[in-house]
Amino acid sequence: MMRRLLSVILISAAILLSSNITFAAEKFTPAGSKQGPEIFVQLGHSGVQSIVFSSDGKYVLSGGDKTVKLWDVGMGREIRTFAGHVAFVSAAVFSPDERYVLSCGMDKKIILWDAVTGKEVKTFMGHTGGVFTAVFSPDGRYAASGSMDKTIKLWDVSSGKEINTFFGHKDTVRSIVFSPDGRQILSGSWDKTIKLWDVSTGKEIRTFAGHTDAVSSVAFSPDGSYALSAGSKDKNLKLWDVDSGREIATLRGHTAEVSSVAFSPDGRHALSGSWDKTVKLWDISMGKEIRTFAAGEVSVFSVAFSPDGRYMLAGSRNLSLWDIPAGKEVKKLEGKVNWVRSVAFSSDGKYALSGNVNGIINLWEAATGKQIRAFRETTGIVSSLAFSPNGKLILDCRYDGPLKLWDVETGREVNQLAGQGAAVFSPDGKLILSGGTGNSLKLWNAETGKESKTFLGHTDKIHSVVFSSDGKYALSGSRDKTLKLWDISSGQEIRTFRGHKYHVNSVAFSPDSRQVLSGSGDNTIKLWDVETGKEVRTWQDISVSSIAFSPDGRFALSGGFDNNPKLWDIVTGKRVAIFQGHKLTVYSVVYSSDGKRAITGSGDGTARIWNLDTGKEIAQFIGFTDGEWIVITPEGYYNSSLNGHKYLNIHMGNKVYGIDQFYDVFYRPDIVTAKLKGEDISSLITLTIDDAIKNPPPSVEFIALPKDVNQPKVKVCYQAKSTGGGIGEVRLFHNGKLVHSDGFYKDIAKTGSPKQLAALSGKTIYEEMRGIKITSKGEISPIQSKLKGETYEDCKEIDAVPGENEVSITAFNSQNTVQSYMKTMSFNANIKGEEPHLYMLFIGIDRYKDSKVNLKYAVKDAIDMKDRFLKQSATLYKPENIHFELIADKDAAKGNIINRINDIANKIKPSDSFILFVAGHGILLQNQYYMLTHDFDGTVSDSNLISSNEIVEMSKRIKSLSQLFIFDTCHAGGVDYIVSGLYDARMSVLAKKMGLHIYASASSVQEALDGYKGNGLFTYSLLDGLNNNKNADKNNDSRVGIIELGEYSKQRTTGVSKEIGHAQTPLIINFGKDNPVYNLR
Repeated sequence: MMRRLLSVILISAAILLSSNITFAAEKFTPAGSKQGPEIFVQLGHSGVQSIVFSSDGKYVLSGGDKTVKLWDVGMGREIRTFAGHVAFVSAAVFSPDERYVLSCGMDKKIILWDAVTGKEVKTFMGHTGGVFTAVFSPDGRYAASGSMDKTIKLWDVSSGKEINTFFGHKDTVRSIVFSPDGRQILSGSWDKTIKLWDVSTGKEIRTFAGHTDAVSSVAFSPDGSYALSAGSKDKNLKLWDVDSGREIATLRGHTAEVSSVAFSPDGRHALSGSWDKTVKLWDISMGKEIRTFAAGEVSVFSVAFSPDGRYMLAGSRNLSLWDIPAGKEVKKLEGKVNWVRSVAFSSDGKYALSGNVNGIINLWEAATGKQIRAFRETTGIVSSLAFSPNGKLILDCRYDGPLKLWDVETGREVNQLAGQGAAVFSPDGKLILSGGTGNSLKLWNAETGKESKTFLGHTDKIHSVVFSSDGKYALSGSRDKTLKLWDISSGQEIRTFRGHKYHVNSVAFSPDSRQVLSGSGDNTIKLWDVETGKEVRTWQDISVSSIAFSPDGRFALSGGFDNNPKLWDIVTGKRVAIFQGHKLTVYSVVYSSDGKRAITGSGDGTARIWNLDTGKEIAQFIGFTDGEWIVITPEGYYNSSLNGHKYLNIHMGNKVYGIDQFYDVFYRPDIVTAKLKGEDISSLITLTIDDAIKNPPPSVEFIALPKDVNQPKVKVCYQAKSTGGGIGEVRLFHNGKLVHSDGFYKDIAKTGSPKQLAALSGKTIYEEMRGIKITSKGEISPIQSKLKGETYEDCKEIDAVPGENEVSITAFNSQNTVQSYMKTMSFNANIKGEEPHLYMLFIGIDRYKDSKVNLKYAVKDAIDMKDRFLKQSATLYKPENIHFELIADKDAAKGNIINRINDIANKIKPSDSFILFVAGHGILLQNQYYMLTHDFDGTVSDSNLISSNEIVEMSKRIKSLSQLFIFDTCHAGGVDYIVSGLYDARMSVLAKKMGLHIYASASSVQEALDGYKGNGLFTYSLLDGLNNNKNADKNNDSRVGIIELGEYSKQRTTGVSKEIGHAQTPLIINFGKDNPVYNLR
């Protein structure tokens, strides 16, 4: 909080009496009601006009587009969005006590917000033009604003009343600032002048003249003695003596308009941001440029110093944080998602589509929420999407064209049409109707792509088109405020529907084609009679973007500017339901073919599926600009791509967390699937986000870590402190690899008697399959760690590698449900590198104690893989540096496997490589993978199963920074459930020297084939890739890497499995550094 002692502002007695001023802290108190956690997508800005640090440097406030955003600087995460402006936001500032936020914009509004709740407290109205700048007085009791109406206004914060208006500028007032003592205001104007004002009287004290063009920014030095100004188009900064008005220096160097200036906290330096895409650091006493930062993707609109003066923020397309002494960018505060402009369901309900303003289209599997693919081959804003009636094609429409047809199964482009804007298939799928930026509609042959007819009549752009249910008629809605009904066969206009006062954004036919709906920017929805053209009913809604009839014709669904889709009864005209959850404008609404669900797309970056009977959200689908994705339920359970959780945030008050901090409990693809299928998930839920977040994670710090070492063994000491939720699991990473933990990842809650696998799965064990199905459901819960008190300290010895080493520490709360923000530090090891060795362990199990589950080819797989790896590794390693062991059948008991792993762990070094191959049975219990050992006698027991938790422990004990695990068993993809929680986006920047790779022969729900040409199918594909295969050398560098081998084996397995009618898709997980497997001979 800002704690500076400030002088009390002086105001005349007359003003005091008339304004009824009261101290702001007495008038307002932050909301005391407890808010539940909110899950949201980090959107960022499309342009940043204003930035300011909090007094402790932990938070940043930014203003741009139509929003104000609060950020956690350390985590780089958006905490909340203050949404209420309806036009461009030009400035946003904290109150001195940081309990409030003040913002202003081109909508002529100045809005006071509660910083903790994000709610609007008060709106100050009075300016007759857009407001460019608004600031608090140093004591927080007053606010001042500057506007395009050429005036400055002084406001009482507690009452919201205008106290005074300062006249004098002859053009827009672009920038204002209070003096440190609050007695004066400095203003910069497009009239090329800077003026100093007396706050108490409103009178001008003096004018600073010298700029040859508009003044864009002004700043007081911390002691109030000097002023700094930026002349936008004259490209200069000027330093002024405040008392005399004398120009002291002109700072030259920018090559384009200067948009923003700021003094350093000590007043010795200044920053300037420019349209030349740079920020410059200046020495004030010398008047010289010290350094230039290439900080802008586009123009730099705003700059700010951190309170300690070490960092600076630049506002451009996004926010970038820079280390000033080092001259390096530290991080970006940005979003990785774009507005969803269009959504669609396939007619069979199998797939869903979402299309973004950045041109990416995401195809989703509706039953699981998994992203099937992203169409990234095209650009331009997606204006509308549609499936063909048979569900085999996707119609992709862009505002600027062209129209494209994509094959759903292959993802390939089938055809391209010269249309644009809105488009739709005819009910039989043979025709396509389009209308866009031109004033005409065009009819196309869907198969040939040839235009067959043009419909003329509209006088402006066409926003929406739709066919009648029999395909004989078409309806269009236009920017010209009308709807038109067309005869498809003749191309003639039948009727025009008039009544809207603004653009018609969306139109829809009723299922019987007797009525039509229209949604408009005039804040109305209208129901029309097709036969007469008369208006039947009007509903009031806010700037309607999309409208849809229910399949039975009884209801209408609308989406618009107020963020909340609404359900309307067509007969009674009553509003039936409001669907709450979206954070920004809803651009697209679509019913499922059975009318039970709807999908909506919004400017908040999400596509959401709703249960129309309950009015509740089922799940959110989010595709990110870098190709990652996530689907999440309202309870917080999610499924995602490997790093799909890194841009999804949860905030409680002004605390923000990443969804990845809840990974160990909430990554539950099984629950997501159950929810999407409409099942009751209450029995599967052991914890909700609301419950988990009540026990916050501890804070972590390193307490001893050398900067330079000359020994291979390095002692690392660290500390975890409870912040109210206790201390549980603590994890230490070295160069991105887990090297120490308590070992508490996830586990099945063991309740009741052991389950007999043979009894449960007798009918589902097939001779050709490497898996056992278990139909019972158990609960997953985090295992409890030993209590560590309020403060926990520990030291561990790690094996350094030559050069830079990075260590990271993270800790969980006592319940192991929420993970702390990861702390990372580095040290340099001046040690000599050792000659690398390769250690390999091959396990094959055909014979089990329960002979009913015996296999045929697992042992042969292990032998063949051993022989092939030995042969090919000789191209990289000296013979004496290659170490291997094969264990099979009765030797592959759990105890013996663990002992062999421990033997390797005692010998292996970080510079060595490790390969583990397993062929045998695998099972999946409640999303947790288990490998069956020879001891398996038909009963689930810790003594005969090796869990994915234990596999992680193996990897942890083995010091090698290059590890490859290969599992040719059923359900092996289930190991991803554990591993992805440890090795994900949080560690990716640290994995410069570490590579962890997992080949799983089948996904978590698939079985692996145990008989194809004498091997398991996946092993057969791997052997092929290892057979001096040039086709596996994707980058043509004459060597096959781990990633290349994985990709080749996956493609080979998938291709062969399709040929023989067996669905098997390997899961290949690559984290960190790639390493070679062999050189081509």
